[in-house]
Amino acid sequence: MPRIIFDALCNEGVFLAKYPVLNKSIKIIINYWLGPLLFIWFGYHIWQQISSDGDWKDSWNHIRSTAFSAHWQEWVLLCVLMLANWSIEALKWHNSIKHLQQMSYWRSFRAILTGLSFAVNTPNRIGEYLGRVLYVEEGNRIRAVAITIVNSWSQLIITLVMGVLALIYMQVQLGKATIEDAGLSIFWIRSFQWMLIVITVVLVSLYMRLGWLIPLLEKLPFIERFGKYFHVLGEFSRRELLEMLLLSLLRYFVFILQYQLVFSIFGVGLTWWQGFWMTGAVFLILAIVPTIALAELGLRGEVSLQLIGMLSKNKIGIVAATGSVWFVNLLIPAIVGSIMVIGIKIYRNK
Repeated sequence: MPRIIFDALCNEGVFLAKYPVLNKSIKIIINYWLGPLLFIWFGYHIWQQISSDGDWKDSWNHIRSTAFSAHWQEWVLLCVLMLANWSIEALKWHNSIKHLQQMSYWRSFRAILTGLSFAVNTPNRIGEYLGRVLYVEEGNRIRAVAITIVNSWSQLIITLVMGVLALIYMQVQLGKATIEDAGLSIFWIRSFQWMLIVITVVLVSLYMRLGWLIPLLEKLPFIERFGKYFHVLGEFSRRELLEMLLLSLLRYFVFILQYQLVFSIFGVGLTWWQGFWMTGAVFLILAIVPTIALAELGLRGEVSLQLIGMLSKNKIGIVAATGSVWFVNLLIPAIVGSIMVIGIKIYRNK
């Protein structure tokens, strides 16, 4: 978490006094133009790939005639799974924040949706941290950021573990010829795989011993004065950390099921086994590539075309499927969360 976010959470006056010289034009570019420009770039590249497929018009006609009429049950289930997804994340937050204060489950759920409304326009959804801690009592907010990081950490571990298995699946089931025909390198995939294994082992080891991190964080020059706020990490028991991992795994399976549904709706033509592992590979790339939410839509389409396109020729179906999950999972909850922001009081004490 960058120091500038900590300063904003700690003391608004200090924040405004300390960062007055950020160039206005740079802030405008970052806040309003970076996401749309990246989205346009990804969109253009995706269109090039789709238009190169001579059958794309037939695929589109099939999608238009069947996807939005004959599959209404799947669309309803997709929305139900979206609620399940964020309900599980709210449960993780609810179980974690009790180390700081008591919070009802409904308030935890509202915090999650509000975090999403902040996340839409920030790199790697970093605004999600700020949105959540607005529901936390003053004086506990930086500690709440530390707890939110642990929540995200548990989800990252699951994504990395399943992603590594997905890379192994790709190499075993698809074969060298199929992978290299898609413009990928077996050598770099294997190198990437082993690097991820090492990183995952380190992350799991540190995650299960969060207390070890406190002395280290207190020595880091850019967050040393915030070290005391990380002491809350030492209060998590191994059982609580394992429960968080299990809830993260459950969320992962919900994600997978959503993708399986939209693959069926848009006629992508994957078996459940293929869809499970190839979607895991997509999740892996999205987890490690920094982006912002609007550009993420284009990135999802680009990565999905590259990976899932090795098993399906329905390129427009792949793009429509990934876009649909993004819209249902992120945009709709973010809109609801933005409405909830209206009633928030950032400073409750005068």
